[in-house]
Amino acid sequence: MIHSLRIIFKKNDESGYGSYMGSLMHGVLMEHISSEYADKMHISQIHPYSQYTYFENGRIVWCITALNDEAGRYITDVFMSADFSKVHIKKHDIVLEVDKKIYSTVSYSELFNKNYLSENTYRYVQIEFITPVSFKSNGNYIIFPEARMILNNLIRKYDSSSCETQIYDELLLEQIEKNTDIVEYSLRSVKFYMEGIKIPSFIGKITLKFSGASEFIRLMNMLTEYGEYSGTGIKTSIGMGAYKITDKRGKC
Repeated sequence: MIHSLRIIFKKNDESGYGSYMGSLMHGVLMEHISSEYADKMHISQIHPYSQYTYFENGRIVWCITALNDEAGRYITDVFMSADFSKVHIKKHDIVLEVDKKIYSTVSYSELFNKNYLSENTYRYVQIEFITPVSFKSNGNYIIFPEARMILNNLIRKYDSSSCETQIYDELLLEQIEKNTDIVEYSLRSVKFYMEGIKIPSFIGKITLKFSGASEFIRLMNMLTEYGEYSGTGIKTSIGMGAYKITDKRGKC
């Protein structure tokens, strides 16, 4: 089960922090969860949660997603508690008061069935990156998106968190290489600031085109929808890699 929580804070004067508050909020998250689970997260290669911040109508919104039930118990349940009513970011002496919390869940089976049983399957999916995105290969940052890299990363996150279905196989990777393209993009390079480190990254929009068999296209529709929960690329637990799907077209 995927557990999603949006925490909307009261209006304040901290708009200058932008999406880069994600790294600060990660510190808040670690302070509130149990030390046992925090230690487990420090040694895990793929974290079963993502979190990021954005601004909406002059308010900071903090999105936390637990990608399985264990993470839900240790993370989203903690922040759903009435005891969690404000955030104190000690580094900048900022206090944010909670205005509203919005919680929802979806199972992996529901996500799978929604895309495989629906007649609404699309060859073109437009993605808008909400927070800076970056990938790493051979020790180097990759600051221009590759369809293969985005989708392979999503497969790893999906299979690491789902207990209900697994989707990785070598043939699928070959199909992604052959049948997926970035056909439109509007991007710019940015830096993501994290504890004095500047991570080269990008932000903006891309449109993915899927071709080939309808079963493959349905799977890619599901995978890109899953990415709205997990994010893609590196450091999605620290505020990077968040995106939303803004358009779908080319029904097949």
